[in-house]
Amino acid sequence: MSEQSSFESNNSADVLLALIGKIRNAGRKELGNNGGNINALLKSVSSSLGYENTTEFVFRYYETCNHVLRDLENIEVAKPEIKKRWISKVKEIRGTFEIQMGPAAAKSLFDQRIERNEEVLYTLSERIQKEGGFTASKEKVTQAFDAMRDAVQEFCKSEGISDRFKRLLMHYMQQIELAYKQYDDFGEEQFWKVYKETFATFVQLHPQIMGAHNRESIVSKVKIAANSMVVALSVSADAATLTTGAFLFLDRLST
Repeated sequence: MSEQSSFESNNSADVLLALIGKIRNAGRKELGNNGGNINALLKSVSSSLGYENTTEFVFRYYETCNHVLRDLENIEVAKPEIKKRWISKVKEIRGTFEIQMGPAAAKSLFDQRIERNEEVLYTLSERIQKEGGFTASKEKVTQAFDAMRDAVQEFCKSEGISDRFKRLLMHYMQQIELAYKQYDDFGEEQFWKVYKETFATFVQLHPQIMGAHNRESIVSKVKIAANSMVVALSVSADAATLTTGAFLFLDRLST
């Protein structure tokens, strides 16, 4: 399977499976028979994934688990108790870093929450994929990232726009870049969350854009960013509301 096709068949359960695989590898080192605890594991995993503090990593880990739970809500299951069991298993995985025990107990609970519940994620991956819960491919995420970066850079080139607004969009762009770099570990959710916030900021800055000397260039690049976003998320649950918002914005820019 090519790299591109593997990304396109990816879904929230696949993302979580890959992530807990890395957590498990770190866990085997930190939670060995001779010591180690959850805090040591947390620091090791956070550091290996590029985080300077554990709080940010745990937040992103929770988001990744919650993405699976949201997709799970859309899966139709003949027996409600099966769905309840799946939800319970994912929540146990999500609670991995809530363990506050000594080394021996921590190792036992870590194994239980990660390794003994991992099989349910393979089942969920198949069900989510079957029912259309795909994520955007890395190629499409990259195209969207490049398009938004071009739009922000063009906006910041204008001499007639306040530096305060330029700093705001550059701040968002830094967040988009960070989420883009973490795509392989956490998936696309945070990327699109910040992307849409940045897009909404362009909407709010409509008067400034219309007064800029390079307004036509800004508008053309923002339209490319909008198109990239709509195409990339056309397979997701956000598609309807996202498409409506994007085209309303494009109509506004054209006036």
